[in-house]
Amino acid sequence: NIWNGKLALIVYKHATNRNDQLDFAANFIDICNRFDYETTKEVKKSIIDDLKTRFDDREEFWNLMAMNKYEEYKQKLRGNMAENDDEKLEIKKCSIAETVEIFEKACIRFDTSLMWEFYLEFRFKDLLENYNNNTTDQAAEILHLLETLWNVYKITMKIFQQWIRFYYTCFRSNHLAMQKLQHLLLEGADRWPNDLSLHLFIACFMAKFSSEYQKVVQKYFEDCLMKKFTHFDQNNASMGMDFWELFIDWSLRNKLPAQKILKIINDFNNQILNHCPHKMSEYFKPKILAINYHLMGINRARSFYEKNKSVSPICKNFFLKMIEIEKHSLNEIDDQQQTSYDHVYEDLIYYFGKDDAQIWIDYIKYAMYDLGD
Repeated sequence: NIWNGKLALIVYKHATNRNDQLDFAANFIDICNRFDYETTKEVKKSIIDDLKTRFDDREEFWNLMAMNKYEEYKQKLRGNMAENDDEKLEIKKCSIAETVEIFEKACIRFDTSLMWEFYLEFRFKDLLENYNNNTTDQAAEILHLLETLWNVYKITMKIFQQWIRFYYTCFRSNHLAMQKLQHLLLEGADRWPNDLSLHLFIACFMAKFSSEYQKVVQKYFEDCLMKKFTHFDQNNASMGMDFWELFIDWSLRNKLPAQKILKIINDFNNQILNHCPHKMSEYFKPKILAINYHLMGINRARSFYEKNKSVSPICKNFFLKMIEIEKHSLNEIDDQQQTSYDHVYEDLIYYFGKDDAQIWIDYIKYAMYDLGD
């Protein structure tokens, strides 16, 4: 077998002479871990000794060492080193304990945000994969460590997000815990004030809070979308769309006063016309039109439609949404409603009929069947 002799080390040395980066060399440890423990232990020891001489001062190396120790129990099980379930469990417990020991020593030595991130990622992984009767104690220990590190600014954004997910999952039915979570979310927003993706992440959890937090949640959305993040480009347009849609949906779901919602969407409409990529306004123009209709009725929808139909970007879905609205309002037919319906179809044909034969077909069907003989 190539992985239990000198040939494996020749391959390793030849490859790492060409590429001496830790990430590349670490692939050989991963390959070793795919075989049983006895087959690769000597080769792996030689590789680890080589890496230690070159990367001992790197957090990434000690993360590799710890996670390699964790993977060893799987290697040993593949090699039939346990005869029964009790022995398997003992091998697993020993590997986890040795992994934690390596991490803790590395965290004491480096005491950096990156080293704590590696350690906490493992603790979360272990908690999820190895659920048992001690899970509650482990969870309490991790939460205490997170709070301690948070207060000394040793929590990375990545771990902050895992912390929030974990905390919400554990305590979402606890009123006091949700108050604490809200404070933590706002602290996170202050700690990373310019990161759009993190603020969207925070908003997703803020939107889950009950109506008693409505003022706090509304202020958070408004601070983000009307003060911090008012300009979007092609790189972050998708996040901008998700953020605004979350805010609008939250406003409707929490039954904010109609005039307040209309102010929100009108402010937004002005923003996307002036400061956002076309794909954002193309997506939201029909939604805003529909909200106007559902909140204020057909006349308000028609007014919004007339003001915005010729405003760039001119998008087909905007006209189709207005046709849908007019068709819905035809349940109480009068001449004005019929005229409005015809008028929107004429606008659609004017802007898009030249390049889209289906629009003409739909209009002919409407004229022949919907209007009758």
